[in-house]
Amino acid sequence: MVNSISDKYEKLTKFIRHIYNHIHKLEPSEFQDLGIYINIDYGFFEDFSQNDIELIKDFLTSTNCGLTFRK
Repeated sequence: MVNSISDKYEKLTKFIRHIYNHIHKLEPSEFQDLGIYINIDYGFFEDFSQNDIELIKDFLTSTNCGLTFRK
C-alpha cells in the first residue's frame, strides 16, 4: 500500500497526466464515437487498494473512458 496521502496523490497525478497525454494524441472523432480506452500496466496500481482502483474505474466510466489492464 502507498504509505502516505502525498505518495498516493503523487501517483494519481502521474496517472492523470498519462491519461491527459493519451487523450491529446487522439482525433476528436476517435473518442467521441468510440470512447477512450486506456491500456495501462496492472502493476501501476499495485500500491492502491482494490477500492481505490474501483473508484478510478468508476470515474473513467463516468467520463466515457474505459480502462483496460495489460499483464
